[in-house]
Amino acid sequence: MIEFTRWWLLLLIPLPLFARYALPALPVMRAVVLPRGVLQALTSVAPPFPFGLSRWTASGIAAATGWLALLFALAQPVMRVDELPWRSGQSIVVAVDLSASMGQVPATGAVESRFQTVRRILGDFISQREGDRVALVAFANDAYLVSPFTYDTRAVIEVMTELNIGLPGRKTDLGQPIGLAVKLVRDDSDANTTMVIVTDGETNTGQLSATDASRLAEQLGMTVHVIGFSSTVKPENRAYMREIAQLGGGQYAEAQDSTQLQQIYSELARREIPSGQDRSAQPQRLIREFTWVPLLLALSALLVYSLRLRREQ
Repeated sequence: MIEFTRWWLLLLIPLPLFARYALPALPVMRAVVLPRGVLQALTSVAPPFPFGLSRWTASGIAAATGWLALLFALAQPVMRVDELPWRSGQSIVVAVDLSASMGQVPATGAVESRFQTVRRILGDFISQREGDRVALVAFANDAYLVSPFTYDTRAVIEVMTELNIGLPGRKTDLGQPIGLAVKLVRDDSDANTTMVIVTDGETNTGQLSATDASRLAEQLGMTVHVIGFSSTVKPENRAYMREIAQLGGGQYAEAQDSTQLQQIYSELARREIPSGQDRSAQPQRLIREFTWVPLLLALSALLVYSLRLRREQ
């Protein structure tokens, strides 16, 4: 459906009629009076106009067409075509622990390792974040940006399936992923960012203090949530992860199996990371402009009108 961005310009359509009938006429100038016979002779030798139109009628149609086409061009006709993807305004940094301890199979008789469980449940969580920008960070001794901020959640899930235990190292440093996320937020204009770290809590290396990094993240407006996923989390590790989450303005949660981990991610999606935009709002669409069509018609009408005037001289 065609819409006009500056539709109010169409109110100027009757302006020529107003000028013709409302404004005072110009003073009559003296002209040469030709005999009737001369006028008839000139009319007989003049070329006929198409469709039986008189000279003044053809010029008037050209002028009226040019005026209307010019107003339609200035009113900027557009058409809303393809629907743009929905954007929530929420950015999420997902950090996954790839240390050696995450490759262990829990003693409860599970058939998959901790990392395989995290990858499966985290994939479901990311797939439900349509409209959010998601970044993926893998960490152990070091932290690496596996996927930068993107709205393509499927691509993030596909990249995550290619991760393996031990790629960033064998030990765990919780300060590295938070520091990398701080750098992302600092270089990015979107301050509405949440970070979710999932680890077994076996922090055993690192030069960057995770507590200092979490304080800096909170100062930049980023919220840090920490999930401890292990059948047995040591009290000192639990206290350390809880402190990191509190300093980052987030929450600490602990899961011993896949069911509890799924519940934690569901609770995060429901309460801690709400959508930033109402899906019931009218979706935005790509706008295609058609100003060139009436503008081309206006130029064509102007050319015809100019030729008519030149011919009449």
